[in-house]
Amino acid sequence: MADDKPRHSLNPNTEVGLSGWAVDPAHLDRSISLAVAVDGRAVATLLATRPRNGVKKLYGGDGRHGFVSVLPLELYDGVAKPMRVERTDTGEVLFDAVAPFADLRWSGTVSGLMRAGKKGLEGWVVDRADPDAPVAVEVWMDGRRLFDLVADQETDALPYPEGPRRRHGFAVAWPGAALDGAEHRFDMRLAGQAEAMVAIALRPDVGTGLSWAGDLTVQDGRVSGVLLAEGAGSFAAPLLLGAGETVLTRLWVRSGQRIDAPLFGDRPTALDGPLTATLDGRDVALGFGADGSGRWIADWRLEPATGVVEGWAVDLAGPPAPREITLVVDGASVLTTVAGLEGGYRFDLADAPIRAPFSEIETISALKARHRRQNRGPVDHQRDLPRRRRPGQIDRP
Repeated sequence: MADDKPRHSLNPNTEVGLSGWAVDPAHLDRSISLAVAVDGRAVATLLATRPRNGVKKLYGGDGRHGFVSVLPLELYDGVAKPMRVERTDTGEVLFDAVAPFADLRWSGTVSGLMRAGKKGLEGWVVDRADPDAPVAVEVWMDGRRLFDLVADQETDALPYPEGPRRRHGFAVAWPGAALDGAEHRFDMRLAGQAEAMVAIALRPDVGTGLSWAGDLTVQDGRVSGVLLAEGAGSFAAPLLLGAGETVLTRLWVRSGQRIDAPLFGDRPTALDGPLTATLDGRDVALGFGADGSGRWIADWRLEPATGVVEGWAVDLAGPPAPREITLVVDGASVLTTVAGLEGGYRFDLADAPIRAPFSEIETISALKARHRRQNRGPVDHQRDLPRRRRPGQIDRP
């Protein structure tokens, strides 16, 4: 019988609010209004209009009798408080008991929560002064910064009604170093701030580490590819690309999300070993294109006023070593020099046995890797070259 069916259900704590449903079986076309009081103080009034499939199956109709409401965040200080929820039209009490309130931490107008999930750390961060904007935070373990992230994933733990305000969540995989059976301290901090906003001590289950699959390709100084965390959904982990002790790029990788990022800024830094990639401490396979050309990253420029060509060429797959570089003008080799350990080199066209004008310049390494200008267009050099001092001279740094 209809009278035996429940007419409401309420969860008093969804970390920052309450959720549930309320229905009047005799008036399925009507939405019930509810008043919420905490510690005897009215804190919210809400209307049960959200769709609930369970209510639809139980009573029919469209099932739009659910509710999710945000309570004032200042209530969440870790202290349980009496909560009362009643219908505004009839005074029927749906809930009247002591409810738990999570201990939220604050920094200015920003509040957030971090907790242990099945595969890693989960939580949310929101700035009440700008609730539509994502917040950048840092995650630390045992006093060491693990990675930076932006809390921009959709989350039900922060039940704003709809739209971008729901996108303040994050989910990060357990760091490999945390899966040693010992207790570790995890801190969540606002980007650039020394003080922890949330600090928790956890002992992650050794068997909850993620298994990643996939590989990455390096080409033209960029790294690309897709990595998948088995059964981990939107979880993410830190990806480090480096050479020896030098960290070139630190990326925040989400499972299934395409990676496409530069290895360097304006030009390479000094390398002390071949390029490697590690995802949360585990090696990731690196490819350098079908023909191996991706192992080189290079660029050069011609200064028309002086006739000087300056450039650099770095072999990402090999150990640091001087490299012989040849300058080719209109298909003919005219000068040779040596790029030092950091890959830099310099040619002076005044030393080359050529006459202006010429149409194309390129440089070739000892491994036959061709280094053209990025636009790959012809170089129309119309000026008179300075008088050649010593034709065929080889410059060596």
